[in-house]
Amino acid sequence: MPIGPPDVNRDVNRRQFVAGAGRVATLPLFGGAAASVLAACGQKEETTKGPAAGLAAPGTTIPRVDVDWAMAPFPDETVAVIAMKEGYFDDVGIKIGPSATGAKLDITSSPAPLFSGQVQVGSGVIEAFIPQLDTVTQIKSFVYLGNFNGTVIMAPPGSSAKTVDDFMSEGDTFEVALKKTMAQLKGKSVALATDPAARFFYRTVFDLGGISSKDFDRKDLSSTNIVNLALAGRVDFPAPSGGVELLTLRNRGFKTLVSDGEMIEKSNDPRRFQLAIHSGYLTTKKYYDEHYETILRAASVVYRALQDVQDNFSRAASDQLPFLNAYAGFELTKPQLHGIHESVANLKTFDTVETYFGDKESPLNIDTVAKAQIAALRKDGVLKKEHTPSDLEGAKRVWDDLRRYKAESDKLFADKGVAKGSQQLVARAHQQYDAFNYLDSYRFLAAAAKKES
Repeated sequence: MPIGPPDVNRDVNRRQFVAGAGRVATLPLFGGAAASVLAACGQKEETTKGPAAGLAAPGTTIPRVDVDWAMAPFPDETVAVIAMKEGYFDDVGIKIGPSATGAKLDITSSPAPLFSGQVQVGSGVIEAFIPQLDTVTQIKSFVYLGNFNGTVIMAPPGSSAKTVDDFMSEGDTFEVALKKTMAQLKGKSVALATDPAARFFYRTVFDLGGISSKDFDRKDLSSTNIVNLALAGRVDFPAPSGGVELLTLRNRGFKTLVSDGEMIEKSNDPRRFQLAIHSGYLTTKKYYDEHYETILRAASVVYRALQDVQDNFSRAASDQLPFLNAYAGFELTKPQLHGIHESVANLKTFDTVETYFGDKESPLNIDTVAKAQIAALRKDGVLKKEHTPSDLEGAKRVWDDLRRYKAESDKLFADKGVAKGSQQLVARAHQQYDAFNYLDSYRFLAAAAKKES
């Protein structure tokens, strides 16, 4: 049996934002020593407004704060559970609620719990809220997990069908290779996912490939049912959307003819910018502004968990899998989860997330993607007002500030006068630094330097 949850409607719920966007197409590191630096419960949080207010004040404690944190039942969006189980949030003074593993809520489908204050943080997709910018103005991203590439057109084992890569290896350009690949679907049965997030990919790939759904026997099914049909040999070309479904077929010998990831990476068509989907953790603008230091600490914890996925996957998966499988109804194994993280969710660490913030020509650049989607929605009339990516995007500022505190920490670590007589504070700073909490690494070092001045 294919791996997947019993609820076939989960495909529709995964990335509902594209239903709106689609109109365009019709349009133990820390021990007791570190715990002692945490302030007593109830201590007022030390806040800053970020770069405009300058660096944070020196300090020798980390305030305790309560944060209710929601996650949707997907492999990328539940990465924070690793940090919850390892005690990483506790290490930076954050007590997770309403349970030890947060709340089981999908903010992408319904942001109401975030707006009402039921939770302060939720997992979601930044692009989910772009079509709603005229009316939904409270959302702010603060850290990204990865970019979702999980919609594909596949061929069964033993099929003579060639992939885009096959044609390109013969010397064709991507555009020519795509037309040849899509031509193979004519007169065949093709199962398309009912997931709204997949619809724009289908329209784009068929349009650029020179065919329409009238050219083949089209079947519209949930991705779970597509897998069942494909394994039974009852469809020529399955086109599921979802990491679990993709890996299930891939592990059974199915090959990918073309994917959304290839379209984003290799196509020169401007519509590729509208295929990008970034998952991450979101908050409200009010919380982001008023509790910015908490947001910096929370982001540092997520980056620490993402680094665990890369450096110690087995342990990270042991933390994540029981929660994810029970929550989503999956039966994922560690190798399957690893495959999803690597090739479908495309998780990014503190160092590799720069790809979303750097090259403006990249189809994964957050600013570029958001501008393209806003422009398309404005042209289509979905958005009536002027908007900029900063209306939703706050993760680059957080990342930039963490890098700034890292650089300032490096300077203070190199100052021999800081360590003199302040060994305990410097040791605590090292612990926070190694855990990506560069804010408090700097604060401790600055306090040490102040004592020696």
